[in-house]
Amino acid sequence: MKITVSVAALVFWILPLFTASAQKSGSSGFTKVQGYKPRAGVNPGKEYLMQVFTGKTLFEEMFEKVPGANAPALPDFGKKGLLTCISPATSLETSISLEKLLKKDGVLLVYFKVQSGKKSAASTVPFGLFSISLDRSLSGIDYYINGKLVQELRN
Repeated sequence: MKITVSVAALVFWILPLFTASAQKSGSSGFTKVQGYKPRAGVNPGKEYLMQVFTGKTLFEEMFEKVPGANAPALPDFGKKGLLTCISPATSLETSISLEKLLKKDGVLLVYFKVQSGKKSAASTVPFGLFSISLDRSLSGIDYYINGKLVQELRN
């Protein structure tokens, strides 16, 4: 499985890393964010795109509010960030969830679960979007999809 690393993902390492709480180790919480969707043209191609947003500008370049949805206000990016996993376009009903965030040896471990179902009429770009909190002590991030390590980033 290939993974796309955007320039924005590299910029992320200049900025602080994020986790879901101020816990010193172990499991962390997170909040699913609804009311937003990837903008037209945001499609990772044949690879998954995982991204941590540490500022409003990049987030708004890639995401927009869903018309008619009660989208929450964007977080205070000085304290919180937004984490996303965007799937390649598919004609299968697909959901992406965040199973857990763990901190281990100064690295944030991010576990996404991707589930596909029956065929749908139209192709979509499935994604999951989650709010997480700042943790300046971390120096890396490992992304897992369905339990398999797919990307390692280090500061």
